[in-house]
Amino acid sequence: MSIVPGIIRRAHALAHRTGVVRDPFRRARDQLERLLDQRIPEIFERSKVPGMSIAVRFDAGPVIERSYGVASIETREPVTPRTSFLVLSLSKAVTTMTALLLAQRGMFTLDTPVLSLTADYSIPPERLGGIDPSRITIRAILSHTSGLSRTRFDWRSDPTPTPALDIMHAVDASPEPLAITGHVGRGPVYSSGSFLLLQHAIEHAIRRPFAALAEELVLRPLGMADSTFDPRAANSVAHAHHDGASPRPRLWPTCEASGGLVSTPRDLTRFFVALLPASGCPHPALSPASALLMTSPAATDPDRGTCALGLFLHRRRSDTEFFHAAFKEGWWSWGEGLLRRRVAFAICTNADSGKELVRTTSMLIRQTILDSALEIRLRRAREEPQRRD
Repeated sequence: MSIVPGIIRRAHALAHRTGVVRDPFRRARDQLERLLDQRIPEIFERSKVPGMSIAVRFDAGPVIERSYGVASIETREPVTPRTSFLVLSLSKAVTTMTALLLAQRGMFTLDTPVLSLTADYSIPPERLGGIDPSRITIRAILSHTSGLSRTRFDWRSDPTPTPALDIMHAVDASPEPLAITGHVGRGPVYSSGSFLLLQHAIEHAIRRPFAALAEELVLRPLGMADSTFDPRAANSVAHAHHDGASPRPRLWPTCEASGGLVSTPRDLTRFFVALLPASGCPHPALSPASALLMTSPAATDPDRGTCALGLFLHRRRSDTEFFHAAFKEGWWSWGEGLLRRRVAFAICTNADSGKELVRTTSMLIRQTILDSALEIRLRRAREEPQRRD
């Protein structure tokens, strides 16, 4: 593999940081900093959310970070850029990259039937609805087209990870067992239960804990130093709160691959920027073809939108957003990348009432980025005739 693209990316990033070339996104960064310093603090104070952390990362430039409020109303510990949050369903994006890297290593293919990797588990025929189990592939799970049930998991107070097989047996004994409830291979129908099955398949096939695999393949190579699927190793984790900011009990999701990631906006933007073509901070092993699978349409439904592998997509003002939300039990987070603008941002909060705060903040950040990019194009259009003259 040629090292030239990597050299070009690093040279490009260095040139922008040192001012050798003019930075076309300096204006966008200036406007974002004003937004985060002037308007967002007022919105945050009105929200009554205890704490929030934000990061915006341009492909070839520095990260912009802001933190507001406290990690816990009891300890009054302030939120910092290194304060970790439980980012729940954003975990599915990291799980997807883990699966893609294992596929690149030849451990399986994306079209491998997932049940062929689980010799100690199978879905009973009566819960398959007449569907051939070979149609439930890894690709189908990652694109939410497996047809498997959504499934809700219990929470645990003990941070020690629970074996995926034990969780699956518990789910099967619940009122909502793992079963085919949708059309296999059609438009995306969100399924957390399918990611539990995928986690068990990976652990059974590779013979290693999922948390360790994700650490080795994704988190460490991307420099996500404050991210982990094992809460016992987490650094300074914020506390979840009810509406009204009363603290919730400290609980952890049982399924790591579906919702167990603890992370920071700083780390999440590293992840999203690494998916940009020819990124200035790429994953050292993820192939461009694999990255493209996470930012290109895999399944579309008129009512449920468009899904790539592990992420959702939306077209807005000549750009493609690739994103995922995360919300439950006192946590609200958002991660997003903009393909053409070559920028990513992430927002994490620690209260049930974080929904409107995250929605408003993400809208304002996105709007600032898009408006700034429009100004750059208009300015270039005005300057072009003068250059020709």
